[in-house]
Amino acid sequence: MFSRRCNRTGLPWQGVGRLRSSAGFTMAELIVVIIMAGILVATVGMRFGSLGSGTNLRVAIDQVAGDLRFVQCRAMAGYNTTPTATLRRVTFLAGGTTYDLGGQVKSLPSGVTINSPLTVTFNSLGEYASTADSALTLKSGSMTYSIKIYAVSGNVEAY
Repeated sequence: MFSRRCNRTGLPWQGVGRLRSSAGFTMAELIVVIIMAGILVATVGMRFGSLGSGTNLRVAIDQVAGDLRFVQCRAMAGYNTTPTATLRRVTFLAGGTTYDLGGQVKSLPSGVTINSPLTVTFNSLGEYASTADSALTLKSGSMTYSIKIYAVSGNVEAY
């Protein structure tokens, strides 16, 4: 009448309600726990970690170098007529925390100041309109970084 249902080994099934052995965690459980721990660490790190003066200074150097390259590209794009001559010039004042980017005032990150005054103007070929290379120095605490602008090529190099 009733046939016994067997598994592959020929032994009868143990039944539907039997609990599986719990010798460890499944891969899915481990992945979920790792992802949750990563999110927690990232959230706590972002909330309580603050940028140090060295990091702010590096951010400022990257910002200023990028802005100088932007103005150089604007100069090569044809912003050379008299009404827009300021669009190809960047002015830095010593001791300041802001600089003039072609009529737009930009702020440096907190704690960073301009150590040396400089006005950079690019011509229509993207060349620095000076006969000698110049350097702009930014300072934060006891640390200083510089940006060099080459006269012939107009190349902007942060170091």
